[in-house]
Amino acid sequence: MADKTFLKKTIIPLIVIDMIVLAIIFSVSGIYNDKVDTSIYVSQINQFEQGSFPLENSKAALRFFKPFYGVVGSWFTPLLSPYTFILLINIFFLFALTILSFFLFKEIIADDRLAFWGAIWVAAGYPMLKYGIALGTDISGWFFAVATVLAVLIGARENRTRCFVLASLLGFLGALAKENGVLGLIFGGVYLLAHIGLWDFKKIIKAMAYLSVPFFALYGFFIFLMSWLGFPTFFDWYALNLSSYAREYYKLFYFLGVELSSFHVILFFGLIGIYYIVKRKDFFNRKWLAIFLGLFMSSLPVLAWPIFISRILYVQFLIFVPLALYGVYHFSLSGANKKILGLKLSDIMLFMPIIASVALFLLSGTDSLFEALKNLLN
Repeated sequence: MADKTFLKKTIIPLIVIDMIVLAIIFSVSGIYNDKVDTSIYVSQINQFEQGSFPLENSKAALRFFKPFYGVVGSWFTPLLSPYTFILLINIFFLFALTILSFFLFKEIIADDRLAFWGAIWVAAGYPMLKYGIALGTDISGWFFAVATVLAVLIGARENRTRCFVLASLLGFLGALAKENGVLGLIFGGVYLLAHIGLWDFKKIIKAMAYLSVPFFALYGFFIFLMSWLGFPTFFDWYALNLSSYAREYYKLFYFLGVELSSFHVILFFGLIGIYYIVKRKDFFNRKWLAIFLGLFMSSLPVLAWPIFISRILYVQFLIFVPLALYGVYHFSLSGANKKILGLKLSDIMLFMPIIASVALFLLSGTDSLFEALKNLLN
């Protein structure tokens, strides 16, 4: 009975929210959107299906260190066209990511209601509306990153070493899908090291081995195979990006603009979360220290990316959303949680990120948000 109630009150509503998000995306951007490397992955699927991998096109060849879409997509050809396959698998990733986000936030905050709203923040966030679906393949990285973090947290709570092995395998698959798919493993390493002094040292070493050895063994073999076959490496792709993107993208204005447009009021709620962490002295609590330090460190590598305004930046929702939920949770318990028009301030706070995301998306449409704001000001 409990399972049916959970399905009815949580899972089904989240699926309905995802369907509404899809309707909003498709009504503005169309079902097929070629803006985010889609043509390259369509070509990759065709090449895997044909078993032919010409290396003359350097940009296409550089994507072969991320062969997830090419390999899996080729299994469904000619049943599904590459465009249709990418669209359908990304819709699957949207539904799966939303549900996994619920379980992740519940694991961190231990509040079903806030975890539910946090999952909606992810599903209906501006990055998701703008790039996550409509053939935006970065969503696969989000999925594997969240799945990896969740596996580590459950493994630590339940003392199940197989969960760490699962996290390692999810990190490997994430690395084959998108760059951000591996960042959950960074969380895992930091999270486990933060338990030094709480766990037996041998237990930490054992957990770290289960977390890291499968990934490095598999990915090491993959890199060797790529090199042996003559394909370019991830570092070649990074160097190409470093040399080709316009320098203005490195400017602080663009970086702050992306952060504010992506996370808007969630950033403010995150500051409230930091306030309560300091006020409650939870930074001395090993549980919270391990979680938030791990989430922060897993998000940090994206700042070294060649282009600040890159879609990879959006993986920082791993730190911003939990901080914001923590802030809303403790604010809801405070005396400042007054009522406005019959609604508690904390309830209004839960709606605000969704309203802001949809408004920004409708304002920008298929164009850059920066261009839309410039046109509005002019």
